[in-house]
Parts: sequence; C-alpha cells; structure tokens
Amino acid sequence: MTTPVTSPYAFLIFVLCGVALGFVYSVYIALRRFSVRKKLVCGVMDAGFWAIMFVAFIAALLQSTAGLLRFFELLGFALGFAACLTGPGA
Repeated sequence: MTTPVTSPYAFLIFVLCGVALGFVYSVYIALRRFSVRKKLVCGVMDAGFWAIMFVAFIAALLQSTAGLLRFFELLGFALGFAACLTGPGA
C-alpha cells in the first residue's frame, strides 16, 4: 500500500488527471463526430468514457491520499479538465 502524499502533491496529481481526462474527452468528441449517429453506439461510447473517467479518478484518489476525498482534489480535477478544454489548441 502506498503512503498518502502531501496536499500540494495530491492537488497536482488531480490537476494532471483532469488534464489527461480532458484530452481523452477531446478525442472522444472527435470520434463521436465521425461515428454513426445511432443511439446505441452513442450510449456505449458514453458509458465507456464515464467508466474510463471513474477508474482514472479512483486510481488517482487511491494513489494520492489512500482514498480520502478532499475538496481541493475535486477542485484540482475540475481545473485541470477545464484548462485542457479551454487551453491552447481548444
């Protein structure tokens, strides 16, 4: 089992996790634009994206603070995700 890390490092982990998942979301949106617009295909793609997002968030949570969810981690994740979607190249 890993030991919990300090708060600034945990914040950075969640910012980077948010950036990575923002990139995955951008790729997902590009794939969705070029895919067949069937409800079943869109539903499966949505479920796959949310499953990836959930697993990545839980993995970052367990790695950084041994499963303790704190407000600054949610804030870091949201900031990283938003920075990826609104940053350069958006």
